[in-house]
Amino acid sequence: MILNNQVINKEVSQNILEILKKQKYNDMLVKGLPQTDILFKGTEESIIKYIASKSGSITWTGQEMANCRNDGGIISTMYGDYIISIFISNIKDLQINYDNEGIEFGAKIGKIIFDHFIKNKGELK
Repeated sequence: MILNNQVINKEVSQNILEILKKQKYNDMLVKGLPQTDILFKGTEESIIKYIASKSGSITWTGQEMANCRNDGGIISTMYGDYIISIFISNIKDLQINYDNEGIEFGAKIGKIIFDHFIKNKGELK
């Protein structure tokens, strides 16, 4: 809905997208991607136009919810955009750091999807 300007109206949708583009904590989505593309995103030197995302975590020791790390967003590339959402639960590492086991595992998933999308020039076959 954000990409189609359908969240209330075009202005609101574009404002939301701009806020999500400024997210600094998107390790799960970017950690496994080519660093050159991350450093030069939005330029002709990169396959990536932008990344708009929102990460999070849940730490609850009750019986209903396990420890969780998540990230989701829009990866815009020269071949088109794709929407990704990754949730990793039941992790023992409660630290919110770059090498958290949930972030590491999520980054591997994100890399597989990115590589497949790029290899197939924008198609998820």
